[in-house]
Amino acid sequence: MIISRNVTTIGESTFYGCSGLTSVTVPNSVTSIGGKAFADCSGLTSLTIGRGVTSIDVKSFSNCPNMISVCCMAESVPKTSIDAFEGSYIEYTELYVPKGCVDAYKVVKPWNSFRNIEEIEDGMLNSVRQRLLLRRAR
Repeated sequence: MIISRNVTTIGESTFYGCSGLTSVTVPNSVTSIGGKAFADCSGLTSLTIGRGVTSIDVKSFSNCPNMISVCCMAESVPKTSIDAFEGSYIEYTELYVPKGCVDAYKVVKPWNSFRNIEEIEDGMLNSVRQRLLLRRAR
């Protein structure tokens, strides 16, 4: 699901419990993601957070146990609640960040809890997702 480019805020519990969501792209126009906005989206496997996001609230992506990749394109690490990804097994999830930003994400919770943090360029996102989906299917 791609959220409209006109959206600037994703409110609290907006997509709470939407088990049919498998992939979400938060556009660059969004600056904040509210508490539990995508919580309990059990089908969510990939998430792209646009470069405009500056804050991610309490349990925004909690209990999304099938997540395999998160791409956060914000060059400044968003202010993120420590429990934003609670119950989503991020210790098994790949995190992709903009080129030159790995070190910044590695020292901030909860971002430093991801399994692996790699840098990518904008155009590489789709190929990375496909590679991860194939690897998981095996």
